[in-house]
Amino acid sequence: MADLGKWASKHGLTLSAVRTVRNPLMPDWSEADHWKCKLRLGRKSLTVYFSKGYGHDGRVPVIGEVLECMQSDANGYQNAGSFEEWCSEYGADTDSRKAERTFKACEKQANGLRSLMGDVLYEQFREIDPNDDDKPTQSDDEQAASEPQP
Repeated sequence: MADLGKWASKHGLTLSAVRTVRNPLMPDWSEADHWKCKLRLGRKSLTVYFSKGYGHDGRVPVIGEVLECMQSDANGYQNAGSFEEWCSEYGADTDSRKAERTFKACEKQANGLRSLMGDVLYEQFREIDPNDDDKPTQSDDEQAASEPQP
């Protein structure tokens, strides 16, 4: 699995988390630990809610697990192209207000990540394969520098 925590550290992205009673995006999920997380990059920040089941025994989330969820949500939103396509991909009903709220939350989060990271870093983040066995990521400049020169 790609280590998004190492990737975040390499790019100066940090996380702080404070436990909260509920996640306003998941009001029906009471059997969970809910966190209000703040991602920071330089002077910019993005606040998001993150939840995980009680089986995690209240352990504070780490940046890698939060980013993995955010990456999945951002890619689902970006790849869909429309609410209807997103619903089709995730088996949601296009007439569902709950599905529409979830889609809009993914949209807001993806736009927030893009604003926090900037276009180039955001696209690099989206392209990281979460199933990659911890292979280090390279920036375009690093990749060009490592290619054999004629």
